[in-house]
Amino acid sequence: MINSIKIKDFTTHKLKELFNVKIIGTDTSIFYLSRLSFATNEMSNSLTYVVDKENFKFFLKSNFKILIISQELLDENNIDSNCTYIVTNNPEKLFSEIINYIFENNMYEKIDKSISPLSDIHESSFISDNVIIHKNVSIGKNCSIYENTIIDEGAVIGDNSVLGSPGLNIYINNENGNIFTESIGGVYIGKNVKVGNFTNINKGTAGRFTNIKDKTIIGSYVLLGHDVSIDQKSVVVDGSKLAGHVSIGKQVYIGINTTILQNINVGDFSKTGIGTVVTKDIKKNSFVIGNPGRVLAWILILKTY
Repeated sequence: MINSIKIKDFTTHKLKELFNVKIIGTDTSIFYLSRLSFATNEMSNSLTYVVDKENFKFFLKSNFKILIISQELLDENNIDSNCTYIVTNNPEKLFSEIINYIFENNMYEKIDKSISPLSDIHESSFISDNVIIHKNVSIGKNCSIYENTIIDEGAVIGDNSVLGSPGLNIYINNENGNIFTESIGGVYIGKNVKVGNFTNINKGTAGRFTNIKDKTIIGSYVLLGHDVSIDQKSVVVDGSKLAGHVSIGKQVYIGINTTILQNINVGDFSKTGIGTVVTKDIKKNSFVIGNPGRVLAWILILKTY
């Protein structure tokens, strides 16, 4: 599997020319743009932003080395000479504008198209020029498979499903209108994964892949947000919604119409009941139900492989 999608030919010097901002530090290549809470493959070449003092403290403890920051915050804090700073009035807005510029100008890697002749793709489905589809894959009617999606052998994609949509990342700007922020990443569907009908799987951000591992079953009318990770042999039943950066362990059962909030981790062999709203991490071997979800029991599971 391809590990990440990199930005191409983009540096802090080029950023300065395009957006007329002040740069403090050396000219540095930018491979990824990521929010502060999430790691990338090459942190020292990843651009992030801060909006307050607490964010800035977190940045200094992280491995990020390229930062968008306001002049006010910069004046109030000691800077690290090993880092490069991009100074602007509105760091979050600039961050969104940079991502959109890179996306619109195709300044990022795209995987080479490879579709096995042993795959079965319905003629009504749209397949991007930049996808990999392995042998014995079945794709149903009216599907859309967008760029940087990899579907491994034996996977089945149901009718009217969408793989690789950008998700809904928005910079809220009440004065001048909200800015929709594109995503630069991909989707990986593992071996013998089954995806139901009318399911939407958002692609990852900051070069990451939304990652559905082998023998997982995803039901119909499911939404998987950006950067979701689901380990092997798990089940996500119809109508469930997983927000961005949700991580699901192996052999987990997500019950019908479950909602899992952003950045939640669900431990191996756990289960949620019908209509559960998961608001905090779930430990291994737990059964959680309700709104908000609460642990109802600890599960004794015979682990078979």
